[in-house]
Amino acid sequence: KFEALSYAWGAADYYHTLSTPEGVIKISTNLTATLRRIMLETRSRHVRVDAVCINQEDLAERSRQVRLMGQVYSTASRVLIWLGPDHRRRAKTIFAMVLNPHQTASLQSLEALGDCLKELLRCQWLSRLWVVQEYHLAQSARCIWGEADIDFRYLEWSFQAVVSKDNSYSPWVALNKGFFSVFDALSSTRGLQCSEEKDRVYATLALPYSDEPNLVARIGQMEPRYELPEARIMFEYARAFVDCSCTHLLLGQVCHGPTISSYIRGPSWLPDLSMPAPASSFPYNSHLTLPTYRKTSHGIELMSLARHCF
Repeated sequence: KFEALSYAWGAADYYHTLSTPEGVIKISTNLTATLRRIMLETRSRHVRVDAVCINQEDLAERSRQVRLMGQVYSTASRVLIWLGPDHRRRAKTIFAMVLNPHQTASLQSLEALGDCLKELLRCQWLSRLWVVQEYHLAQSARCIWGEADIDFRYLEWSFQAVVSKDNSYSPWVALNKGFFSVFDALSSTRGLQCSEEKDRVYATLALPYSDEPNLVARIGQMEPRYELPEARIMFEYARAFVDCSCTHLLLGQVCHGPTISSYIRGPSWLPDLSMPAPASSFPYNSHLTLPTYRKTSHGIELMSLARHCF
């Protein structure tokens, strides 16, 4: 039984060390702060940390381990999401507002809640590509921000209630956990941050799509190969769409800017997934209905949800 850590790696400043059975390894300042925060005083804790478990310099090992990422995060008893230090000491207040939205009765309080949620949506962790898969595969996810923590489902439901032109394509707004299409996943994850362009394909292979079973099975069989050039990886990914008669899903993502990313060195019909999706054309209104949920014997249950644009 183990937990898996999901966090933004941050700067590659390996000034700290960690003792392991295989010896001492260097770790970043951000990971050091993360491990100190999740450490338990009364008992040991088994946590899977990619930066520790995978030798990033060994491309063969990295390819093998990335293939297992879906299995790791889906079988972990819980995923621990680290948002980072709470420098402004607002986390507890924001989480309390999220847990009790109907207690914020005044218009000013509702606007403050909307501002808080938009601030959270700008958090670095929420801008990373790999974490989308890590969360959506999780059996349970606990979000930790400084000294405060909350079940991430409360945040997800609140994010979906706050729609704006800036975040309408955010994966935390557009994707409902456990039920989303291939097209929605492509639209909402494109433009997210990753350390290298190859991950724009590999970081989404294990997402729990709800449609196109033949295509999902085909891309799920792709073997990560970091030794290959970006263009080759993207072409093989696109070929799966063509072979499974899903070309329309691929062409619907083609939106090139003035420059084309390094991994698009082939046909112009290959989408540039490093570019964010075009601005949404959906209408926006000022109606607000906050999320309503209750605790049941089966856990937390969402009762109602409508969206509001701040």
